[in-house]
Amino acid sequence: MCLTKYVQTRLAGVDRPNETNLTSVNMRPTCRILTYPRAKSISFVGLGRMGSEMAYNLFSKRFTEANDSRFVVCDAIPAAATRFTENFQKRFPRAHITIAATPEECVYSVRCVPI
Repeated sequence: MCLTKYVQTRLAGVDRPNETNLTSVNMRPTCRILTYPRAKSISFVGLGRMGSEMAYNLFSKRFTEANDSRFVVCDAIPAAATRFTENFQKRFPRAHITIAATPEECVYSVRCVPI
């Protein structure tokens, strides 16, 4: 499911805040947003035994289709994300892959998140 559709379904019944409460004084960013062309980017959260294989298959297929694709990964164990990134870049040296610090950062950075 694409991120936009997921967010729309989750926010369907949520009341919107009063616009007077939305000032630059009381609004703080909650995470850093990686700036990538969202149309050609995809992320994967959870790079354990099964997740790393799934991400590898998904990313490798996407990379062979479009060499300018960008990937964002995230895992609760930073070493797992680093290991996945290094292994993927050994096989696909020109791949653009980034490690997000939090799942939130990972989701907001891309167009589509496999669920």
